[in-house]
Amino acid sequence: PRFFQNVFVGPGIGIEALATTAGAYVAPDVEECHFRNLTTAVAIRVAQFPGVATAIGLIRSCNIEGCGTGVHASSAGSVQNTLAVTVGLCRFADCGSGVYAETLNGVLGAAPQDNVTVANSVFIRCATGVKCNVQLVSGGGQDLAVSNSTFVDCGFGVDCQALGSFTTQRTFSGLTIDACTTGIRIDE
Repeated sequence: PRFFQNVFVGPGIGIEALATTAGAYVAPDVEECHFRNLTTAVAIRVAQFPGVATAIGLIRSCNIEGCGTGVHASSAGSVQNTLAVTVGLCRFADCGSGVYAETLNGVLGAAPQDNVTVANSVFIRCATGVKCNVQLVSGGGQDLAVSNSTFVDCGFGVDCQALGSFTTQRTFSGLTIDACTTGIRIDE
């Protein structure tokens, strides 16, 4: 589905896209939307085992203010699941987490491999600009790329925490981090 020039005012969730049954495919395309005072502005989640489910999200040119979480990309379940989320040209202000990428174990330790990209975005006064959390027993992992983005007066610019056995690829380039308590923390 495409969401263009919409305004969402809290409380609650602005847009929630779920791929939770075998064969499910969701691909929200969110552009030039304004989100204010929501628990979560955009939630994209894939969770299916056994079988295949896909969630691909594109969030661009959005203004997200005063939200608990701006964009929440979450997956759990089968290694065959796909989660790919791109956030670009967005402004996040006064949020708990601007972007929160979460990869969790599914049933019987099956784990997905996720891809989250954040580019050309601004994070102002957020507790955490970009937060990533990986909790896997074995297999799967999370690739995160953050580029050409600015973090101003945040608790953490980027905060990545991981527990378990997995693969990760973290790429940070062209970032400006100004007056944050911690610029980038990696705890893996």
